[in-house]
Amino acid sequence: MITTETYQSNKPFINSLITGLFYFLFTVSVYFIEVTKIPYMVLMPYLPGVTFPLLTTYYNLPNDKRTDKKVFIHFVLSVLVNHGCVWLYSGEGSMPHIVVAAGAVGSLLYLLTTKYILRKRLSLTMIWLASTSSGLVFLPYDLQGTKSFFMLGPAILIWTLINGLLLNREYKISPIQVAKA
Repeated sequence: MITTETYQSNKPFINSLITGLFYFLFTVSVYFIEVTKIPYMVLMPYLPGVTFPLLTTYYNLPNDKRTDKKVFIHFVLSVLVNHGCVWLYSGEGSMPHIVVAAGAVGSLLYLLTTKYILRKRLSLTMIWLASTSSGLVFLPYDLQGTKSFFMLGPAILIWTLINGLLLNREYKISPIQVAKA
């Protein structure tokens, strides 16, 4: 059972777990239920780019004149990064290991925009580790010959957890969170 205190101190990770499980179930459902394929193809180029920053990044920024602009720019870039990675993923038949590259690049760009636009305390080493790991989680899917949605679901879940864990770490050390404690 998750207590309110546990949830409050681990919001980004718990929310990434919940959304990751949703993405996992949605992706795997395409493997079992043909009718979910069209909603999946329509929603997934945008859905993670919208939900992930809203549920894990927590736009707790010091109030200044540019806060709203920073949040808007970060949000739009998040959607564009996700859409770009889905576009890269769609080229999997013509370029070897592009799925692995898309996972790594998506994580790298999202975390770098989070670090530099929102001024979050993410070290470049942690960003590099998270983005490398985020790419590698797609390797089993990539190496499988049939490219099954059944194999894609766990990769998306683990990608979401890796990046959510890093953002959870930042959330815990954020000066705004420390001041609330």
